[in-house]
Amino acid sequence: LKEKKLEEYFSYLDLREKETRQSLYFNKKELQQILDLYLDPFTIPNYQMQPLENYKLKLYGDGRIVCLELNSLDNDFRGESALWAKFDDNGEIDDFFKFYLYIPEGEDELVMIR
Repeated sequence: LKEKKLEEYFSYLDLREKETRQSLYFNKKELQQILDLYLDPFTIPNYQMQPLENYKLKLYGDGRIVCLELNSLDNDFRGESALWAKFDDNGEIDDFFKFYLYIPEGEDELVMIR
């Protein structure tokens, strides 16, 4: 996101969103509206990814699923994703990207849960 790599970013999200929205019976127009929201990091001029710092590796599902979460005492940030951005759209807005990862059976690398 920080480097504005649109194709790479959407390669992670496109299939996940299609499957999720189909399971919720969204039509093509509704799916496209959701995908358009993911363009914000590329279209909002002052969209700034924040440094990856002050986070913890949170384990879920008996230690089989992981997520990076902010390690903050501030109620606005506690439990939020360590991958986040700020932008100003008539008031400061925080945008969090919470991705859960796991290692599929027979493999040795983490992949994003769709």
